[in-house]
Amino acid sequence: MRNGQGDDFFILFNNNGAIIKGFDHESPMSPYANEPRRVWPGVLDDVPDVFQGFIDEPAFAIEDTTFCL
Repeated sequence: MRNGQGDDFFILFNNNGAIIKGFDHESPMSPYANEPRRVWPGVLDDVPDVFQGFIDEPAFAIEDTTFCL
């Protein structure tokens, strides 16, 4: 889902469950609020190995992440 204003989220459902990655461009946790640009510490640290393919997929723009469930 993209709202046309710069926010988005992606969801993957598979046999292991689901993962949701999102980006809120106005969030203080936005990677663009940091120099150098980086995902907020801890947001992606505990993603289970079974979802690593999701994290590595360029189409999901992981570098633009403010939340991950």
